[in-house]
Amino acid sequence: MEIIRKGPSISRPPVLDAKNYSYWKPRMISFLKTLDGRAWRAVVAGWELPMIILFLNLKLTGLMLRTSLCGNSRAINVVFNGVHFNVFKLINSCSSAKEAWKIFEVAYKGTTKVKIWRSQLVTSKFEALKMSEDESVAEYNERVMEIVN
Repeated sequence: MEIIRKGPSISRPPVLDAKNYSYWKPRMISFLKTLDGRAWRAVVAGWELPMIILFLNLKLTGLMLRTSLCGNSRAINVVFNGVHFNVFKLINSCSSAKEAWKIFEVAYKGTTKVKIWRSQLVTSKFEALKMSEDESVAEYNERVMEIVN
């Protein structure tokens, strides 16, 4: 089962296929923000089903509960539909968009130790970077941009 997507779209989320996380993440953030402010808020702030409601005004509380639930539902739906089926295996048991987002962060960016190691690796690549005599400026710039990204 192959997912084929040609170019970006305003009506469907970008697809994460385990190799394009740095491409997928900013596009998914933008997609979620334009979809609904509550959806992006659910990813950032998280959502949990409240056990005890402490507000006196139950009508207001019910409205707040429905809107936050709607935001999480939309966000998790977009995230589920924005991943390849092999990547979906990582998040198929998630009930909140924030939980799925955190799994992606750890799986594709790593823990703090991994981030430090990657930073050191990039630094060493920059230190070793030299333009060869038979290389054009455009080719050299392309190699620099590969390291930067």
